Amino acid sequence: MTGERPENDVYELAFSPPLDRISGIRLDAMVDPESPGKGAGRDEKGNFVLSEIEVVARPANRPDVKGTPIKLARAEADFSQAGLPVSEAIDGKTGKDNGWSVSGHTKKEPRWAEFFFQQPFQLDDETVLSVKLRFESQHTHHTLALFRMSATDEKQPEGDDAKVAAILRKNPQQRNDADRAALREHFRMYHWGPTDEIARKLAAARRDFAKLQSDAKPVKVMVMDTREKPRETFVLVKGIYNDVTDQKVVADVPGMLPPLPEKSDGTPPTRLDLARWIVSPQNPLTARVIVNRYWQTFFGRGIVSTMDDFGLQGTQPTHPELLDWLAVEFVESGWDVKEMHRLIVTSETYRQSSHVTSELLENDPDNRLLSRAPRYRMPSWMIRDHALAASGLLNRSIGGPPVKPYQPDGIWAEATFGKIRYQTDTGDKLYRRSLYTFWRRIVGPTVFFDSAKRQTCEVETNLTNTPLHALTTLNDITYVEAARVLAERMIHEHKNKLDRITAAFVNLTSRPPTPAELELLTMRVDAYVDQYRKLPQEAAELLAIGDQPRDTSLDPAEHAAYTTLYNTLMNLDEVLVKP
Repeated sequence: MTGERPENDVYELAFSPPLDRISGIRLDAMVDPESPGKGAGRDEKGNFVLSEIEVVARPANRPDVKGTPIKLARAEADFSQAGLPVSEAIDGKTGKDNGWSVSGHTKKEPRWAEFFFQQPFQLDDETVLSVKLRFESQHTHHTLALFRMSATDEKQPEGDDAKVAAILRKNPQQRNDADRAALREHFRMYHWGPTDEIARKLAAARRDFAKLQSDAKPVKVMVMDTREKPRETFVLVKGIYNDVTDQKVVADVPGMLPPLPEKSDGTPPTRLDLARWIVSPQNPLTARVIVNRYWQTFFGRGIVSTMDDFGLQGTQPTHPELLDWLAVEFVESGWDVKEMHRLIVTSETYRQSSHVTSELLENDPDNRLLSRAPRYRMPSWMIRDHALAASGLLNRSIGGPPVKPYQPDGIWAEATFGKIRYQTDTGDKLYRRSLYTFWRRIVGPTVFFDSAKRQTCEVETNLTNTPLHALTTLNDITYVEAARVLAERMIHEHKNKLDRITAAFVNLTSRPPTPAELELLTMRVDAYVDQYRKLPQEAAELLAIGDQPRDTSLDPAEHAAYTTLYNTLMNLDEVLVKP
């Protein structure tokens, strides 16, 4: 740069790099022997201060067009003067004491800085990049003397890669011991053949461990271990428990079951030995109990109907060979639960029709012989998930802490003496699967009206079907909101009244409505529309139920009418009962 030296200045450059995609630009400040300070800047001592750099994309042949600013997300430099880092050149400020400088008054060396875009920019032949370099420091004449601007399409390094890239740009003589150690570690992790994956896992584990150590509230986990010298245990004599003992007992399993394997060193069995014995192929009980419970899940009753009693007082299996075969398949599959579920639901037995004839009812009234497909009311948790899934509200994310969906006020008051209040969650947490619903041991969620109590273990829960449950499935916020959201979706997806009714019916029952059903449902929705047009306040109150925002552009009377109709459909026996 030659000519008069202004106190402050703004350089503007427009160029079209021969690239389709640009991820950043580079500024090289070179030593200019013709400048007053014979450095990179035009100051008398050779320094400069870049207050701010701005990048704009604009049409190539329209300099009058303002253009689109390109956000700069990160800046790197080979050197920055103390108090004036390169990051200040992209902070959006142009103060007198703000910007990037390089100590050019004492260090007569070329310098560089790279500025990376927040998102890569696609460039075409009709677009140019306009770059402004602002020199507005309180120090006069601190502008660039000789410089070069270039663009790159390389992917930005992130995290550790960015640190390594900065080290590599240093002069090797300027690298300290920490720099050299970082380069060695990076090479070992990413460029050393078969150990790459192991090194990455090790680095990830170290980061997790460091995070745990720095956590202000580390998670405490109770751990059980085995005593080095087990204490002796005796049977206590009845009525005299303090000091009178009878025979000595040792750890073992019931004698009617396969014995624990003997240990070569003769030491007593441990809990680990017991765990291995439980899942040993030589122990048939575990697999038989588990597959029997899976069978109950899908068929409503197990092959052994007394789920909690496989002993002499329990019922005999209806299909003993089937139970044996399923147990062996389960063990040989590597205890693959999904595979066992798939095996059951794809069987011809499960895929039968649940339709029952008078002959079948006479010969097999309880379906013990599996002469037809099972038909029973879904458990309450499944009914809730079905309603959310049908409406499109169901949050299918996996894992995480428990959530608190809708629940009437005051449910916890009596059990906690009014000290603890139930705080309903918001957003997507309201629609997580029932599996993640928060429980108090003594006060279960009100929407789960047939679930087992948490004070005791219940292997076989009751599936009840009483009119009281309709108070929940017709009036609880969860179900009303699900019907409202389903109505909104059907109105958006289908313009025709019959299509809206048919699509919702299929969605809920998995079959199309008969002509008679369709006629009846059409009459009902017309009646509901007339009702809500006469009572707009009732429509507004119905559509306000639930946290999910509603589409206010829809006709309230029509939206409320379909909500009421779908809420009715959700309570059909055909919807609540597993066919």
